[in-house]
Formats: sequence, C-alpha cells, structure tokens
Amino acid sequence: MSNTLLKQIILFGFIFLLFVPLIQKEFPFYEEKPLKGVFTLTAKPDSIYKNWFSGEYQLKYEKYFNDSIGFRAFFIRLYNQIEFSLFKNVSTQFTALGKDNVLYQNCYIESYLGNDYIGEHKIISEVKKIEFVQNELLKRGKKLLYIIAPGKASIYPDNFPLSYDTICKKTSNYDTYIKYLKQYKIEYFDVRNYFLQIKQASKYPLFPKNGTHWSGYGVSLVADSLYKRLSALFNKDLAEIEFLTGREESINLDFTDNDMGKALNLFFELSNWKMYYPKIKFHSKMKLKALIIGDSFAQSFFGFGHYFYYIFSQDSKYFYYYETVFWPRIDDADLRNIESYNISDLVNENELILVILTDQNLDKNTFGFFDDLYSLFKNGDSITHEETEKVIKNIKSNEKWFKAILRQAKERKISVDEMLRRNAIFTIKNRKK
Repeated sequence: MSNTLLKQIILFGFIFLLFVPLIQKEFPFYEEKPLKGVFTLTAKPDSIYKNWFSGEYQLKYEKYFNDSIGFRAFFIRLYNQIEFSLFKNVSTQFTALGKDNVLYQNCYIESYLGNDYIGEHKIISEVKKIEFVQNELLKRGKKLLYIIAPGKASIYPDNFPLSYDTICKKTSNYDTYIKYLKQYKIEYFDVRNYFLQIKQASKYPLFPKNGTHWSGYGVSLVADSLYKRLSALFNKDLAEIEFLTGREESINLDFTDNDMGKALNLFFELSNWKMYYPKIKFHSKMKLKALIIGDSFAQSFFGFGHYFYYIFSQDSKYFYYYETVFWPRIDDADLRNIESYNISDLVNENELILVILTDQNLDKNTFGFFDDLYSLFKNGDSITHEETEKVIKNIKSNEKWFKAILRQAKERKISVDEMLRRNAIFTIKNRKK
C-alpha cells in the first residue's frame, strides 16, 4: 500500500468519525446510557419566521444541537473520567471529594462547621414561635414532633477534603437549636445525636460513601424509633417494625444510596461501602392523620420502603419544602401547590404536625411554615378542638341534622366522624363570619 493511499484512508476515516455523532443524532444506531443528575436539555426551537431576524432562533438551535448531538453522553463521561482519574476533580457542582474518595455536598460541611450560622437571636425567635404553636396545638388536642435529621458531614467528619483540615468548627445552627429546643420544652427527636450514639456499634454505614442522604439501613432505624416515639406521644398502640434478614449490597444500591456517585457521570463507577437493606415486616395497628413538612430527607421514608404508609392514614399529607404536595401523589399540577390548601383546614384536619429537617436546613426558618401557623393562631382564625367537639355534640343531639350527616357521609363515601367534623368546622366558620 502506497503512502498516498494510506494518507487518503486515514483522512477519509477521520472525516467519517467527525460525521458519526451527526449520524447518531439523526439515525440512532447505538443505545446511549443517559446522563444522571438534574439538568434540562434544550428543546428544538420553533417559530423560525418569528425569531430568525432577531437571532434568537439561531442561539436556541445551537443550544439544542449541542444538547442532542450523538454520543454527547459518551464524551461527557470520558471527559469527567479523565478529570477524576488524573486530577481528582469532580464535575458536579457543590460536590466535594473527600479522603478515601468519600463524596460530600459542600453545604453540609459548611453547616457542620458553623459557617452558615444565623445567630442566637434569630434562633431564639424561631423557637419561641415553635413553642407558641406547640401550645396552641395542644389546646386543640393535637401534637407536634420536630425531627432534626443529620447531614452526612456531622456523622462522618473524618473524611472531609484536605482543604478543610485547617478550618476550626464554630457554633452551628444545630448547636443553638438543640439548646433552645430543650429550654422551651419542644417535642423533638435529635437523630444526629442518636446516630452518633450508635455509630461505633453499627455494623453497617448510616450514610453511604457516595450518597448525600441517610442510608436505607439508617432510615429503617429512624423509622423504628419514630414509631415508638409516636406510640408513646399519643399513648396509642401504633405500628411496629419487625426486622427480618435482609441483604448486603455494594454494587446495585437502592434509592439515594449512590445519588452523588451517579451524578458524577463517570465511565467507571466509584466503589461503595457495603450497605445493608433489612427486610421489614410491618405490624400496622392504629394510624395517625398527619401533616408532614419536610425536606429531601423525608422522601427516604417512601423511597426505601413504605414506612409512612403503616403509621399515617392515607389522607395524611407530606408537603415537600412546604411548597408542593409529595404525598399523596397528585397528577394535577395546580393541586400539588400548597397554595391550593387552607392552612387552617390542614391544622384542623390532622392530629399530628411532623416536621423533618436536616441540620443544613435549620437556617431556612422551616420554609415559613411556623410563621404561617404563628400568624394563624395569633390572629384567632383557627378553630379549637373544644369548639369542634361542642358543635359535634349539638349535631348528634339534633335528630334531623344528624340524619342529614349520615346521608352526606354515605353519598361522599367517607366516615360519619369525618362528616361530623367537616360540618362542625363549616358551622363554626360561618358563626365567626
């Protein structure tokens, strides 16, 4: 073979390779593994006539072309792997690579070190609101439980990146919150303290090596403690967990136990700690009706099992970041927004208010939830348990009214007690108006 022919083969081969991504885009011949993480691919623009002369169409089409070119995921993974293997760089924003390749989110490290401290005065003010709300709920025959979930940084601080070795820990939001939650006698569950007590004796990790949320095993322990805590708080025989032999796993991890690792989008997945997923047998007895306000850590009670289904009734609600309804599932986007709900009705309908926040979110003022309840109770717009019971008693003593309640309950396929409660609230509201 002559040198000229060889050069031509190499040239045409190179040109062909340049066209392969375009061929893959238009006529996919290889199934690509999609990238993980939170991002939005640009949609193909329309309205070419409307936006052509302004240049807007061209800019949008360029973004769409870059996002949809063939083998995009392949080349991104290749680049990420080179950066990680040669320089120990991670491409994911807000992710830190610690010692022994343990992954952290920077915000949890900063919170643990006290770098996001909002000050004692603000925390006291918030805890006083919580105290006021708790007392008002008790007057209405309802309970509050405030759960502080630990960030991974607070349980495994020894593997922080080297850059944090010279930074001293200061007073944190967690330190001050715990101090005043105790002082103002708030009903709370400090899971960070619980995890630190059992960490050394625990056979399996309470947080995964490549995940930011508590592990499936850790969640099962928290759920067991939560069931017992609520049973004691309400003096009721609620659900129980029976732990059966589970499975050990270090490759195919469940739910969020490898969420940060997957988001790195590497060619070769990082090694994981050996995780444990217990097999759970639920013994559900009485159920509570609850309003749950929580961040992403509360999702673990759904993702790792049906823990909430066995202790809370199906008409309970979980408001994700006090913005959208996460549970029960609602297909209508408008109805998922909490603005579709009346906070007074939500409080009256539920017997438990459950708040689940990580220590990293303690500076967020519970996303405004206690502000709303404080305002509600302070303005006297809420309805007490005693008021409701008094009207229910009057309804039952009125034969005609009570028969109407029975008919309505049957027509709407709800319990008589629920129909009584709704009518009582409706009557009290009209009286107040």
